Amino acid sequence: MDIFVPVLWICINANCEFMQDMQHYTRESECKQQIDKQKVKIKKLAREARSQVDTLEGTCISVSIRKSMI
Repeated sequence: MDIFVPVLWICINANCEFMQDMQHYTRESECKQQIDKQKVKIKKLAREARSQVDTLEGTCISVSIRKSMI
């Protein structure tokens, strides 16, 4: 089984951070939708704070999960 974890790379005013969602998704399309929603939210928060987003990239990390035989 594969799950997808949304991860963002954000730079605001030369301060860069990774942001990982606490939720995972079983479909990559759902994960990508969440990435897009978070990008919009972060851009809005930066505008409200009169800051500029220098870099805002996102991806869905694929994780394969195998059942234990124990």
